[in-house]
Amino acid sequence: MQPLNPKGIATGVTLVTLLAAGCTAGAGEENPDDNPQHAFFDALSERCGEEYPGRAIIAPETDLTFRPAYLAMQIASCTDSQIRIPFIVDGDASRTWVLTLDDDGLLFTHEHLLDGDTLSSNSGWGGRAPAGSGTALFQHFPDHRWAPDRVPEENRSHWRMRIDPDHGQFVYYLDRGTVPAYRLVFHMGQDPLLSSGM
Repeated sequence: MQPLNPKGIATGVTLVTLLAAGCTAGAGEENPDDNPQHAFFDALSERCGEEYPGRAIIAPETDLTFRPAYLAMQIASCTDSQIRIPFIVDGDASRTWVLTLDDDGLLFTHEHLLDGDTLSSNSGWGGRAPAGSGTALFQHFPDHRWAPDRVPEENRSHWRMRIDPDHGQFVYYLDRGTVPAYRLVFHMGQDPLLSSGM
């Protein structure tokens, strides 16, 4: 496995806004503001409209889609219940990550368009964060589409998303069982609050 080396992407960055959001992690669920899944959702919503460049640091050797390629994530559309993040590969924005906040918590799914407006068979993949799990900076989405008798747990996909304020990064993980399949790292840059001297 190729190790994550944040020094090649960003060093010494502190994202004040996201660290502040992280203070709610692990709290009770009576108040939605204390729910870590709500806090993670809000931490991304606060950066709505921003785009971050990235690169693949782990990908299957047979998959040349992401390397070499210019990658970017764009937090393009945000409502109280949904965030849409086009994942751009060499200018191709047909892939979108969708985070939906509903009564059951946080759901992560993929959309992949064909011919501009037709959903491909690759759409719908994703998972639901277990109730009360995660933090304001990290969420885990076990595959929700297949029953254990169809796909054993050791082969099931797991998606993870991490906001890393210490290194100014957003990291997307996909593991198949316990085997790392993809790691995509996006550079979030300097926090505007720090730039303004706050």
